[in-house]
Amino acid sequence: MGGSVRWLCIVKMKDKLKILTFIRWYLPGYKSGGPARTVSNMVDRLGSELEFRIVTTDRDMLDDNPYPGVRVDTWNRLGQAHVYYKSPENRTSRVFTKLVSETPHDVLYLNSFFDFTYSLQLLWIRQKLRTLDSGVVIAPRGEFSPGALEIKRWKKEPFRWLMRFSRMYRNVIWHASSEHEAQDIQHAMGGESNHIYIAPNLPPSNAESGGDNKSGVNSPGRPLKLVFLSRISPKKNLTFALQILKRIKASVVFDIYGPVDDEPYWRDCRAIIKKLPRNVQAHYKGSVPHDRVSSTFSMYDLFFFPTRGENFGHVILESLAAKTPVLISDKTPWTEDEKSGCKVISLSDLNGYSSYIEAFARMDGAARSVRMAAARQIADAFVQREDLIEKNRRLFNMAAGKVPFS
Repeated sequence: MGGSVRWLCIVKMKDKLKILTFIRWYLPGYKSGGPARTVSNMVDRLGSELEFRIVTTDRDMLDDNPYPGVRVDTWNRLGQAHVYYKSPENRTSRVFTKLVSETPHDVLYLNSFFDFTYSLQLLWIRQKLRTLDSGVVIAPRGEFSPGALEIKRWKKEPFRWLMRFSRMYRNVIWHASSEHEAQDIQHAMGGESNHIYIAPNLPPSNAESGGDNKSGVNSPGRPLKLVFLSRISPKKNLTFALQILKRIKASVVFDIYGPVDDEPYWRDCRAIIKKLPRNVQAHYKGSVPHDRVSSTFSMYDLFFFPTRGENFGHVILESLAAKTPVLISDKTPWTEDEKSGCKVISLSDLNGYSSYIEAFARMDGAARSVRMAAARQIADAFVQREDLIEKNRRLFNMAAGKVPFS
């Protein structure tokens, strides 16, 4: 009997779908933001039933040195996934071809459209190897949002049109995290986007447990504490936030966290900071490791994030889970909450932003507590959605041909 049970377990393990994933940055890195978080959450929630093998860079975004403690140019076990950390000298087509040909997989999962090394190159390799029996899923991760496409449009637009007519994307499945992103993909790729499947990004399994320490946030007689936590790049729109703060009359502290992804853009930000009125104090606080994001949000009254485009926005969910209300643009899939745990304002409505911040600054502790509770309720409601795991599971089963596309 014992032998039969063992044999059945082995068969079950062999039946696990194998997902060969390519992503430029992954754990233990944290500076690249959402995409790495999305894939790590997927591994966390589905790694017991799907076999993830992840190929990534051997260092974090903007870092010169490899991660300490990882073996480079070979497979490492990390959580429920195997991760291959590639050194710069081995990011060649020959090495990538060897990895694809020698790593058994049912699905090739690419986490960018514009990344040549970790996306387009893999499609070419797949065609060259004639491994067309494995399915392909491409997650553009918000790259097709109007705000994102406007950045370096001179380079992105010709590439996008060339790829639309290349026929390389005819049979791939596009992974959209929301209806909002599905429309962006359809608009950007036209007839090359016949197969778009919406599978919302998965939250971490412990998302509901953070953010209970809000001591002192509602203390009377102190400045309103605003926070910006994201990469410092044009897409995240920090300059817009700073321009809004130039209009504010209330006493405000604005703390900025995140890696500087674009030095010229950061110079523009610093120039605006120097011109802020005396009632607004802005400080740059550096990057925040992922395990300190919740405690960081807990120190603030409001997360001010007028982004130009997010396909999901993990950082928004993390703020809500930490009971920190959010003030965001209309370029994300998050919708406004009637109790204003989540306030959504169009980027064209500058007065709307400044008026809301002024009103928030005048709120008493009881009113702010209502918004803190509403923020947490939004996060809890999302985390508890029963359809999230099933939709992500179905995405890979469709790509592998196990179930029909729907």
